[in-house]
Amino acid sequence: MMPFMPFIEFLQFFFFGFTFGNQREKVSPKSIHKLFLFITNIFILFRSSFSASTNSFLRKLF
Repeated sequence: MMPFMPFIEFLQFFFFGFTFGNQREKVSPKSIHKLFLFITNIFILFRSSFSASTNSFLRKLF
C-alpha cells in the first residue's frame, strides 16, 4: 500500500485544484462524473503496473 500513496496524493492535489480552481462555476454532478471517468481511465491505464494485491483492493473499491 505504500507505493500507492504518492498516487493518492496526486489525486487529492488534482481534485482540490479541480474544485477550488473552478470557484466561479459550481461543481456540478457532470464535472464530478468527468473527474470520476478520468480517474478510472488512469486506473485502466496503469492497472498492469499495479501489484496483484492492489488490483484486488481496487476491485473491492469499485
